[in-house]
Amino acid sequence: MHNSGTVQVTAAAICLACAVALAAGASAQEPAKPLPPVDAPIEPQQPTPPQSGVVAAHVEGLERTPAWSSSLGLTAGYDSNVDLLPGDEGSGDASGRLDASVKRRFSREGFRAELEANAGALAYKELAEFNALPFGGRFEADGTGDTGTRAVAAMEYRHDYLRNSASFVEAGLVRYNVLASTASASIDIAERTTSRSGFVAGASYRAISYQDDVQPAGNTLSLGGGWAWRPLETDQLSVRYLFKRERSDGYPGSNNHDLRLTWERRLTAKLQLSAFGGVGRAETLADGEVRTSPSGGLRLDGRHGRHELGANYEYSFGQAYGLGRSLLFNGFALYEGYSLTPRWSVYFRGSLSRGRDPLDPSYVLDGEAVTAFLSHRITPRCTLRASYSYWTRRETGVADYDSNVLELKLLYQLESRKTITTGR
Repeated sequence: MHNSGTVQVTAAAICLACAVALAAGASAQEPAKPLPPVDAPIEPQQPTPPQSGVVAAHVEGLERTPAWSSSLGLTAGYDSNVDLLPGDEGSGDASGRLDASVKRRFSREGFRAELEANAGALAYKELAEFNALPFGGRFEADGTGDTGTRAVAAMEYRHDYLRNSASFVEAGLVRYNVLASTASASIDIAERTTSRSGFVAGASYRAISYQDDVQPAGNTLSLGGGWAWRPLETDQLSVRYLFKRERSDGYPGSNNHDLRLTWERRLTAKLQLSAFGGVGRAETLADGEVRTSPSGGLRLDGRHGRHELGANYEYSFGQAYGLGRSLLFNGFALYEGYSLTPRWSVYFRGSLSRGRDPLDPSYVLDGEAVTAFLSHRITPRCTLRASYSYWTRRETGVADYDSNVLELKLLYQLESRKTITTGR
């Protein structure tokens, strides 16, 4: 009963995509997904704050940006393992997806804000039980006072299949195909005490819940503060203390303390390198056992010529959402985007994550993911993208699975003629 209607939805989506492609004018290429934040590789994705240093009082890289924009995306694809079951138990199916978003930007001297809302519809040809209506929203604000005090705030909410969240897939935290709600909020404040140094403080909250209530919901509250100093115009050093309260349904929770030293260098106007190291007093989520755990990481990201590139490595201890465990994670990710011509571009991203339980040496959680796509600007407002994604997951006591996804996406974008001044 459901199959014929689903086929019609998918066919209609593909036909509409072709009509828009022929009638429209080249969209800006859909931006490549950024690496997860260095300090949270296994947690829900959150909005990325502006890239200028926390001590800087002036806005860098002023540019003109449309006051509002909207986009419509139509995707036809095939997934070899929709339900994410092991071996031959998984079911492959074709699907169609429609996504729409609206973005509004506000700006005045010393302040900028951005508000975005998005919604979509997902339909499968055979597996109608996985049809869904994903939606979400995001808000960011960045302001600098007359005395040089700077504040950056962000909030985000998403309701979608967890498999569509890169940070969870790459860390191996998607045990099966399930709808999930993720929410995050953060605020960072910097107060200059001299032209090159100042106090920094921040707070954030992240939470996830699952529609089927089988996996335990979890959340993390973080509070921190420290001192930042710019020895050179291109370098920044900071020392911070971070407190984390982690909770998961059915478990007592844990209190973690971390002291961290971070170095950042702006290699070029659009390319940045950062490294950090620290030590923490951590409690395991399941039973509160106290352990001393080191942490460290290295990150490179930005643009250089025609390249958009990034690499990220981190060793850290934290909550494995949905599993009711605290794990030691080794995570590595690498991406490269390259503009072949003004109309053609390619993108590649690969990642590897390994999680170990300090209370159970036999437990292993591994995640591996690869994504590649070829993008073509058809017109100034319309872009066509072909992509391939593969990921696999291994967990002790749980059957392994993998998934191959092929997609063809058409993205149409509109922007207002009115522009505002923003800074990065």
